[in-house]
Amino acid sequence: MKDLFHAHHFFDTEHPGALVKELVEALKLKGDYKGTFLSSGSEAVSLAVLLSELISGRKRKLSLSISYLGALSELRLPRNPAYWEDLNVDKRLNCVKNSICKDYSKFKNIDFSQISAFVFEPGNSGGIVFSQPIS
Repeated sequence: MKDLFHAHHFFDTEHPGALVKELVEALKLKGDYKGTFLSSGSEAVSLAVLLSELISGRKRKLSLSISYLGALSELRLPRNPAYWEDLNVDKRLNCVKNSICKDYSKFKNIDFSQISAFVFEPGNSGGIVFSQPIS
């Protein structure tokens, strides 16, 4: 890939190009790189999802049913089930310590060979913060 994506696409000035040139030189990258600057998290997530599709050649993505990924139509809830597998984690969030909360049957039906990316939002505006399970 010969493009660096870094900034908002509405700001077409010499500054993004100069910054990309400095980055290319500092990182000793070989090739003719161009830059795009992003100004929001929605744009950054959307670009990451697009890149995952382009690199993998796959169109499906995996996320959590309660994850707000961005304001753009392809990211906001409800997401298109033709392209998104949104895992419903509501029951697991309500599990109490020492109870059995191991219903993983939903995972068995996912064809992971068709997934381009797992788009994970570790925190949200509701104050919930996710961390990896202890076991």
